[in-house]
Amino acid sequence: MLDFVSINDFKDRYQDKKIFSALCAIFFSDTIYNFSERTLKDRFIFWPDGLSAKLVDPNLKKIPGRHMLTELISLCKHDNKKITFAGSEINFEDVIFQDLNYNFIELPFDNAENLATEILNNNIGDILVLCVSSPKQESIAEIISKKKQVPIYCFGAAIYMLTGNEVIAPKFIELLGLEGLWRIFTTDTFRRLGHLARMPNGFKIYRRFLE
Repeated sequence: MLDFVSINDFKDRYQDKKIFSALCAIFFSDTIYNFSERTLKDRFIFWPDGLSAKLVDPNLKKIPGRHMLTELISLCKHDNKKITFAGSEINFEDVIFQDLNYNFIELPFDNAENLATEILNNNIGDILVLCVSSPKQESIAEIISKKKQVPIYCFGAAIYMLTGNEVIAPKFIELLGLEGLWRIFTTDTFRRLGHLARMPNGFKIYRRFLE
């Protein structure tokens, strides 16, 4: 069984030295193909994000990544923990960064191994937040986790949504649980349709985890 975290127990687990990633469509279309069952069970913690999480367990309460990131920032402010953000340019003038202890590593376009090396060559705070697309960010996280014990969060575009650099789905779409579908038809359509095509086999692989 995979390890899950909810918003209710996040406060007690946010400093776990593992890889935090979203259980969403991309998990079944990419992540599950790129990592062994043992790695996914031992090194990852997943938060339910998207309708696909309900297919794993109907009782899982879905929470968008940007809400998890907001909660993480709030906890780090309260506990005076330093976050290292790694990705492309971020608007650090946004109010969410006020009173937050953080640093930033700007990443070029490169493969996962080189990007992991770039991050490891810099000062990493108490928590590392990757702002890179999936599944590359999970690959970066796995490489880093083998060399440094630190909580690593794979938040992708969540920070850009919070700071207004990327459009957020309308509230009624989020409430219906259709944000993933909305993003398919509004951003990077062909890549996201490719994700959908790979999902059925991804579910079959996941079912074997339970055998």
